[in-house]
Amino acid sequence: MRGFAQRLLRRYGDPETVHTYAGIIIEEVDRLNSVLGDVLDFARNVDARIKPVNMNDLVRRTITLLEERFGKANILCETELSPEVPTCYYDETQLSQVLINLMKNGAQAMKEGGVILIRTAISGDKILLEVTDTGQGIEEKNLRRIFEPFFTTKTKGTGLGLSLAKRVVEEHGGVIRVQSEVGKGTTFRIILPMRLEAPRMAEVITSLDKARPLIDPADPFHTTGGRAIVE
Repeated sequence: MRGFAQRLLRRYGDPETVHTYAGIIIEEVDRLNSVLGDVLDFARNVDARIKPVNMNDLVRRTITLLEERFGKANILCETELSPEVPTCYYDETQLSQVLINLMKNGAQAMKEGGVILIRTAISGDKILLEVTDTGQGIEEKNLRRIFEPFFTTKTKGTGLGLSLAKRVVEEHGGVIRVQSEVGKGTTFRIILPMRLEAPRMAEVITSLDKARPLIDPADPFHTTGGRAIVE
């Protein structure tokens, strides 16, 4: 369908109506492809592909993928990357997708543009990755459900991006937290174990088998000084 719409645009692209309708077709096909991809990713268990990964390099590469699109939306990406972050053993593809999902989530909250700040740091034997946006923030009532599959407050999207992010982080033995203040913005914080050595295959399988559920009913929900925090 997308190919036929592109051919229509190339051959009869001058008439304004044809151009508009063909553009809509292409946009909707891309949207459906994105929805289908999210659903398939959510439904299947993807085997981990563990290899040496430097989180700072992963952040830089991921920003490169999105900076042109974000630039058109007047969104600036800034970084504060700790030089102390070591190379660890993770699934680079999955963690990059997590970062993409969080960055896109932040961009969608900044309709008039803004700033996305990505930070890395170490804390003891943990690596921290934070994504902060200057968007509209998330209402307290929605924070409780932010990681639920298919939950979304947006008119577009599947509501699976954050659920997928949570699952990937937990399969790496980590946790993801969100802190938001309406009118000021949102911060997602990922805490990962510092894996300096390649895990044995049995450890990888055990980690995946024992991954925590997508929705943890025991997760605390706090409100402090107008700030809502979910872990």
